[in-house]
Amino acid sequence: KPRADCKNAASVANTHGKNRAAAEAFTGGGNLLWRHTPYDFKKIGDEAFTMGINQFVLHSFVHQPYEIPPGFTLFRFGNHFQRHNTWFSQAGGWFDYLARSQYLLQQGKTVTDVCYFTGEGIPAYLGRREELNPGLPSGYDYDGVNLQLISEMKVTGGKLFLPSGTSYHVLVFRDHSLMSPELIKEIKRLVNEGATVVAPRPSASPSLSGFPHCDAEVKSMAEEVWGKIDGKTIKENRYGKGRIIWGIPLDEILSRKNIPQDFTFMTDGQDAVIHYIHRETSGENIYFIASNSPGGMEAICRFRVKNKIPELWDPDKGTFQKLSRFSSHPDGIEIPLAFDPHGSFFIVFREGIESIQNLKPARNHEQEVSTTILHAPWDVSFHLISGDSYKTSINELIDWTLHPDQVIKYFSGSATYSKTFNIDELRDDMKISLDLGMVSNLATVKINGREIAKLWKPPFNVDITSALNHGLNLLEVIVTNTMVNRMIGDEMLPPDISYRPNGINQWTINKFPEWLAAPGLRTSGRQTFITYQFFHKDSPLEPSGLKGPVILRTYKNQQ
Repeated sequence: KPRADCKNAASVANTHGKNRAAAEAFTGGGNLLWRHTPYDFKKIGDEAFTMGINQFVLHSFVHQPYEIPPGFTLFRFGNHFQRHNTWFSQAGGWFDYLARSQYLLQQGKTVTDVCYFTGEGIPAYLGRREELNPGLPSGYDYDGVNLQLISEMKVTGGKLFLPSGTSYHVLVFRDHSLMSPELIKEIKRLVNEGATVVAPRPSASPSLSGFPHCDAEVKSMAEEVWGKIDGKTIKENRYGKGRIIWGIPLDEILSRKNIPQDFTFMTDGQDAVIHYIHRETSGENIYFIASNSPGGMEAICRFRVKNKIPELWDPDKGTFQKLSRFSSHPDGIEIPLAFDPHGSFFIVFREGIESIQNLKPARNHEQEVSTTILHAPWDVSFHLISGDSYKTSINELIDWTLHPDQVIKYFSGSATYSKTFNIDELRDDMKISLDLGMVSNLATVKINGREIAKLWKPPFNVDITSALNHGLNLLEVIVTNTMVNRMIGDEMLPPDISYRPNGINQWTINKFPEWLAAPGLRTSGRQTFITYQFFHKDSPLEPSGLKGPVILRTYKNQQ
């Protein structure tokens, strides 16, 4: 999970009117990091997006002065975003996904209904949603505020406004009986002006400043503002234009104020979770939603927006389309959505409509009419670390680690699968999609020499219609795995790098070998060089290659 710091940083940005919140991303340690690819980063990255982080600072990019991969590391730490990592040059699809997502998430302000007081102690702490006390019901977002921000708040129409323009329906305090007189004075002011504040009755000051008079002042103001609230039999007191509450759940408080959930969903999956964040500009509502389901899912999603047409913006493909399947609900707009494994996209509301019930847009339905499996043989060219190519023909799509040829079994890098196929018919009402089946780990698809897409996550399929010719076509699929298998394969060969122990099962380079600056002097047969020994000869190999089945799927558009 992303650290709570992500929410803290995003909250500071939102409360101060800043549209950008950056965080060091995908930091870690150990040999698992070499096994990671962009798809492994997606789930935690998407959750960080929904916590309010909208600029990733990738950790780490280590300078590589030599040409032998994978090269220098930051000790055992960091995912390896650098030119010698096999998939780095093939991850353009993922980098585009991040760039498009971050751009949209930097528009406008985050919509938050509740703000939590972060405390008078040091350090101030906000925390993840599950740490909040009192708990916040799902479908509402939150910020954290300190005494300084509270002192700057104004109340208009029962809502709390910061100078940045960020607003909240409710101000919430944790279950803590100590409050300074300065804090209580601000609570008193806000409630008197019409705010709703959820806070326990204070009994004393946390400070010795002005002691013991400060405690007497706390009790006096508590008597005035909280009245007879005890949080058990008496849970609410009206003061001035507002009210102070303790002991009533937040979902009930928000319901009383007619504040429905900003986002909610319904699905058959009991453990399904869809994280969300809502950004708002002067004319747009921008929702980013991300599923945690590894197998994909369907859900009815409700958005707290009315009388606007929903659009689906796909940050992976860089496409957007107006949606026609949606309906009105008293609390917003409901849309049936299908998610890929760990799927995510933006739902954007821009254009208004007078009546959703009367909207009957034309809609194209794609009906699959035929499938064609592209059978073996395949020509495959493995691009070796040396710069040479190792070419072969295969009669079955299998995992490279199961191949009897040791060059292929321990291969790390990119291999190009090539095959020709015929298209007998091309019509304007047809779409032909290429489904690669199982891929480990990334795939770049080319049709007739034209690059179509860099695929980095399942499902590995792409529309290839625009690149097809009537008749003979050439398909090339460049498949890239991790650096792991070649590093393990090298451990089968005589050692030519000296490592020293550094902790339990940790080994750091002892000195740089002479052949590093002159690779022609290397005689061990090893192909890799690394400053930290992550793997040994008995380490498990990583699944690799194009495993298929590779299928052409033909669809017909129907009105």
